[in-house]
Amino acid sequence: MSEVAVAPTTLSQAVSFVGALSEEQFSEMQAAIRGQHSFEVSKVDRSRLSGVLSLPDDGVSYVLRVLGFLYNQIEPRRDERREVFAGKLEGVLNRTGAEISDEIKKRFSLLLAFSENHETHLKIERLGAGFIASVRSVQTFLDLRPNFSDSRTSIDGVVPVIQMNIITDSPRNHEASIVFQMDMNGLVELKKAIDDIDAKIAAIKSNDSVNTLKLLLPE
Repeated sequence: MSEVAVAPTTLSQAVSFVGALSEEQFSEMQAAIRGQHSFEVSKVDRSRLSGVLSLPDDGVSYVLRVLGFLYNQIEPRRDERREVFAGKLEGVLNRTGAEISDEIKKRFSLLLAFSENHETHLKIERLGAGFIASVRSVQTFLDLRPNFSDSRTSIDGVVPVIQMNIITDSPRNHEASIVFQMDMNGLVELKKAIDDIDAKIAAIKSNDSVNTLKLLLPE
């Protein structure tokens, strides 16, 4: 499978796509999802997979999301009997609408088998999420507001104002997007707060008493 014209956009297409991978491509995908981030692979690994699978980044992300979805549907267990897992796997695959071959069953039995890394990843996500909305992305916009002369015939200068939009994972509309603005003084205070947090995290990383525990920080 050296070239893919259109990235999968449905469950059935994603399942068929995995079934059509070469052995080398399949091995690369399997190795990637067995890593620390499970089905939410790092940007570096996603970019590498994009080249290996001949898919754009968003296509790779979609296939990985499908795999994560199917894993959660199956809910594999650590000490589960092989026939029980195989039955759940076949039932889930049949509901995708794809034509399920023996090769597809074999590949998905490897991809969706119980994964300690995935279970750890889910637990860390739950601990990090808690009950409060979490930031997913931040957008900024620099607004230059002109100071017009009294006669309105010239501009005496501009006032820079930063607008910031914080996107969260909240299902509540009033918390999903938080927009505010600040002047240069506000920007200085924001930088101070970020530097303060960075210093605290650095202190935690270098503290011997904390190092006796496993510090779970992103790469």
